[in-house]
Amino acid sequence: MADRMHAAWVNFIKGDAPGGGEIPEWPRYELKGRRVMILDKECRIERDPWGICAKPGEGSSRAPQGLEMGRQN
Repeated sequence: MADRMHAAWVNFIKGDAPGGGEIPEWPRYELKGRRVMILDKECRIERDPWGICAKPGEGSSRAPQGLEMGRQN
């Protein structure tokens, strides 16, 4: 996982798309599709998986479990 994250950041910093290798094509974020990359054992693209990318007044404002502000693991 660390190697995949590192490669994504390096590609992004170089100005390339962060996907590649073990990470699928990573599309540019757009409000219309709200597609995000899920970085996990198997990386994948999902559309607003937790409902947190919605505009104010739309969808859920609840962060996924474990991502709440100030939470320490």
